[in-house]
Amino acid sequence: MKRNNLISYLFLIFALTTGIVFFIYKSNDHKECRTKMEYSTSEKGESVKTVSHLCAERFNF
Repeated sequence: MKRNNLISYLFLIFALTTGIVFFIYKSNDHKECRTKMEYSTSEKGESVKTVSHLCAERFNF
């Protein structure tokens, strides 16, 4: 009986964790985020592109 309860609890924890991760993934739409690209030339004359991901959100999952 204890083994069945343990398996049930583990399945419940797995299902809740999966649901929470899926919810966070779908609800994080990054509307306040933008991508900043900077182009420059290195000392050797090669063009270099630097990409930065900028977010104004307080919490970013």
